[in-house]
Amino acid sequence: SPSIRSRVNYRGKFKVKLSNNSSFKMINYGGIIESKTFSYGLFNTWEGDVGWIWNDLCKISQVIFDVGAHTGIYGLVAKAENKKSKVYAFEPSPGSFRKLKTNVELNNYDIILEQFAVSNSTGAKIFYDEADENGTSGSLSVDKLKNASWYKGGVVEYNVQTLKLCDYIEKKPNNAT
Repeated sequence: SPSIRSRVNYRGKFKVKLSNNSSFKMINYGGIIESKTFSYGLFNTWEGDVGWIWNDLCKISQVIFDVGAHTGIYGLVAKAENKKSKVYAFEPSPGSFRKLKTNVELNNYDIILEQFAVSNSTGAKIFYDEADENGTSGSLSVDKLKNASWYKGGVVEYNVQTLKLCDYIEKKPNNAT
């Protein structure tokens, strides 16, 4: 039950059920998104106000971009909801990218994984990431974490490649359209 599951500090593989009787697997590394999904179900707490929109749009979309994919929950939902869709997941953080790749492989999904940041310019920028390995708020904006009232942790800075989405689509005309 959700009340028992919410009190368990479970880490490991679990199944996420969707409303259309499909499901996917993912690994809970101890992050808030996976923990809330494990305890309460998909979008019942974490981003519950917009999750249903994502589900509905994925069902009718041929090409889906998960920008800032983190560990992949949105991309996994997209592929589970619409197996015929072409799903692209973009994640610049090395730690999150490894988790994303593991979750995609766990499901044998043909999600295209890209380890760079989608931005308003193509080139290189500093990426500001939470020092916590399960952080969810990495950003190209130095002010995002610094000005977040809820955030109390350290920030790790490193260079990442950036690419405008329109440049990506132009370079991959047969894949991203």
